[in-house]
Amino acid sequence: MNTVNSTTDYYDAFISYRHQTGFYMAQVIYDKLVYNGYSVFMDKTMSSGKFEDQICDAIKKSKNFIVVLFPGDFKSGNCTWLRKEALTALNTPDINIIPVICDKFKLPLFPQPWMRTLLSHNGIDMHKDYSLDQDLDKLCDRFMKNANPVKPLITTVDFFNKNLQASNSSLKPLSVDMAFHAGAAWLRPGPEHEILLNKLLKMDITKRVLVNSASSAESIAKHMREKQPAVYTSFEEAIANWTQLAADNSNLLEVRVCDIPLIHVYHAIHYKNGDKGHYGRVHVKYYAYNNTNLNKSFEHELSSFSNYYDIYNNEFEYLWALSKKV
Repeated sequence: MNTVNSTTDYYDAFISYRHQTGFYMAQVIYDKLVYNGYSVFMDKTMSSGKFEDQICDAIKKSKNFIVVLFPGDFKSGNCTWLRKEALTALNTPDINIIPVICDKFKLPLFPQPWMRTLLSHNGIDMHKDYSLDQDLDKLCDRFMKNANPVKPLITTVDFFNKNLQASNSSLKPLSVDMAFHAGAAWLRPGPEHEILLNKLLKMDITKRVLVNSASSAESIAKHMREKQPAVYTSFEEAIANWTQLAADNSNLLEVRVCDIPLIHVYHAIHYKNGDKGHYGRVHVKYYAYNNTNLNKSFEHELSSFSNYYDIYNNEFEYLWALSKKV
């Protein structure tokens, strides 16, 4: 995959690591950043030419310098390239330095000045076991600065298939919230319906569904329909179907009707996260006027480390409190 933005000729991140200890973690970080739309330089992506010149040039063109550190990386003889890359980054104006601390890495007893300076920057502890996904989300959403990722679109189906963890996962869903005009796709044969029947309704977790009232949805949804007549599930029919589904699953599914027109589709999965506090992921899809294929609408995924995560959750809670139970 080409990780260079050819139009602006910069990198969102440069990943520095020691091959003998940090390749696996560097590769995981690289894959996560590229998946999230960042342009990333890692030495495995270099083209032909002088190795050292390419490294120095890439660091100077990077917005973030991520240095992966494992125990022993700063021992004499182990850190030749780490030192060169770190000094280049420390002398590059405005670059954001992010130490990634792995396996309880610590500074040596008598560290060199550049080591102390490098570790004086705010870093993140990265764990290879139970919290790796969360740590990677935190790296993307809290630590990356001045970057301009091209966020990939993710469909509703992909969002749920990716984030509804297996029962033996260390990160298990605690509850699911959804909001939309009618949610008709969840009620008729199709991939969303399969997820609803074969996953969500079979999971012993709380599920909340917020749909618009027929009148409020109709006030804006009519602008999204095809010009030629087509067969649509009426909003009244969708509400009736959700009402019946809630009655059949009253212990774990609650449905409410909102009179305030919803301006986007909202899905959230909240996880049990032990003593680490709340954690979750949100999928948002924006309704587009005169767009008859909503799968082509702008949609993205956020983790609870995003600055916008609480905004979407708070909006849902506000609308939920103002809505009527069916």
